[in-house]
Amino acid sequence: MEKLGEIPALFPSARIWGESPKCHPGSVLILIANEDRFNDVVNKNKRDFEEVLSVEIIDGLQLLGEAKNRPLIHEVLKAHQALAGIVLGYGRDNCWVYLGKRGGLLYRRILRGG
Repeated sequence: MEKLGEIPALFPSARIWGESPKCHPGSVLILIANEDRFNDVVNKNKRDFEEVLSVEIIDGLQLLGEAKNRPLIHEVLKAHQALAGIVLGYGRDNCWVYLGKRGGLLYRRILRGG
């Protein structure tokens, strides 16, 4: 665990999280996110984030700020598979298509643009 302290020196604009997913007790999800890239991705897909989270999103840094005291994926993003996939780099459309194949009404509304 001491090596985790060295990571910020290697990735100066990175945030590091360790989360224990409720769906997989005993496992740990470790995320290293570049703040600038995270912010860009959220800003590019702001409408999706606002629709799913039911809050006004100023930018991605707002979500990172909320994640200082709460798990990013499982609480801030409400464990929403499309939002998690978007921030993990799977691509917006791929994430919504995956979710849509599972019967998501929100998926159809978002991809139609309203």
